[in-house]
Amino acid sequence: MLSIGSGIYWDSNVLSSASSVITLLNDSSVKAITNLSVSDVNDYGDGRDLKVSFSHATDETYINQYRIMVVPTSYYSSFSLSDANNVSSANYTSVSTSGSSTSQVLDSSARDVRGNLIKAGISYKVYVLSVGNGNYAGPNAISGESSAITLSTTKSPVISVTNVTYKEDNGRILISFVKSANESNISEYRVLVVPSKQGFGSADAIEVRSSYYTSVTPNGTNPSIFTATRDVNGDSIVKGVKYKVYVLAVANNSGVQNGGLSNSTEEFEI
Repeated sequence: MLSIGSGIYWDSNVLSSASSVITLLNDSSVKAITNLSVSDVNDYGDGRDLKVSFSHATDETYINQYRIMVVPTSYYSSFSLSDANNVSSANYTSVSTSGSSTSQVLDSSARDVRGNLIKAGISYKVYVLSVGNGNYAGPNAISGESSAITLSTTKSPVISVTNVTYKEDNGRILISFVKSANESNISEYRVLVVPSKQGFGSADAIEVRSSYYTSVTPNGTNPSIFTATRDVNGDSIVKGVKYKVYVLAVANNSGVQNGGLSNSTEEFEI
């Protein structure tokens, strides 16, 4: 510090001795999140089963968003900041800086960092990337890894109906069948009329347009229902053409659409 004399002082100014050395630090960096945890909260068999929770960075001045990244453990022994920065925008879930913490259940369309849909039976770890905003030119910050998690599901495959029979009733086709042995995971039965010369399987059945079949909601009884007036291709059901009828049991959120198509009726004409 320099001491300066007043106007009536003609001698030399006086400089103090030096202070100790000080180095100014620039602490304007993006911070990582803390308290990362993951849990299995549903039984959909996709991203909706995975809940990710964490505390936001203590200083969010330079943070634009957080990115939740789901990493399959079989492909990564570790996951670096460089890896995280290179993940495609389609393969992470963005979270805003609003609030002091996040508890996020992912979407059904959520994907892992390799681009595969998140599903049950795969071991994952989760990381969260803190991403800098436009006023920040430094590196992003990646969290530590979560504990490993493997999503499980208690969903069961639908069970097909049995004993599908038909009879003609005033030019219409009346179908009867024995209900599924387990209706708790079934949303509806679809009655499908198929030209008998046409190959037809479960994958074909699930794609048939709604105007080309009739449906009935399970109610604990063995249904009887008239078919639609068109076959599964949208063509009118006519005389001179041979048909078969199938019934598709359609899974609800508690079921897995693993088949579900009945055996057909006998071949018939109207």
